Amino acid sequence: MINPFWYSSPSPGGDPYFASVVLLLHNDSSSFADSSGTPATVTTNLTTFDSSVKKFGAGSSSHKANNNYLQITDDGRFGVTTEDWTVEMWVAPDSTSGFITSRRLFESQFVRLLASGTDDVSMAVSFNNFTSGVNVATSAINMTLGQWYYIAMTRSGSTFSLYIDGALIGSITNATAHNGATRNPVVGGIAGGSNYCRACIDDVRVTVGVARDVTSVPTEAFPDS
Repeated sequence: MINPFWYSSPSPGGDPYFASVVLLLHNDSSSFADSSGTPATVTTNLTTFDSSVKKFGAGSSSHKANNNYLQITDDGRFGVTTEDWTVEMWVAPDSTSGFITSRRLFESQFVRLLASGTDDVSMAVSFNNFTSGVNVATSAINMTLGQWYYIAMTRSGSTFSLYIDGALIGSITNATAHNGATRNPVVGGIAGGSNYCRACIDDVRVTVGVARDVTSVPTEAFPDS
């Protein structure tokens, strides 16, 4: 069965790959609605809406306390195998607490972003539903608390890469296919666990079927078409 999220025709709107966007969270209200072409179900677990902290739009999702996360129901759109993909988001480390070591900023069946101390973030990929993970790269950029960072992760063929503010942090080559399992992605933690992050998160976009050029830092919110 062909997944229409992977092979739809490009959108005539502002994003030529909008038809391949499987998740788009602007986090502009407490509903944290998905603005992709086929909205996914988003469940809020203690996450709050913060109108005073934002990169774009009306606000951001606040993950400054234990188990503040958003969970997205996987209806098959995240069950990738060998497809290219791109995960992007804006992250502002908490101005009082900072990142907590080894806490999830994003986790899905195929990729997760971890906080690594107060300065760094690291990317890991999985080919078997995170029974084991393969580290791709870890930053060493001395992230400033309260500052917004554009973080992007891509798979292009057999190359996995982590970018921060348009700069390549590191990459690996691995031709292994993800197992395509169903797993509900989580933003800002891990469902049922204590792995939470200390940050505000804005404009989360997941594209399946396209490894986007993420070397230019966006100057406005991701388009809705």
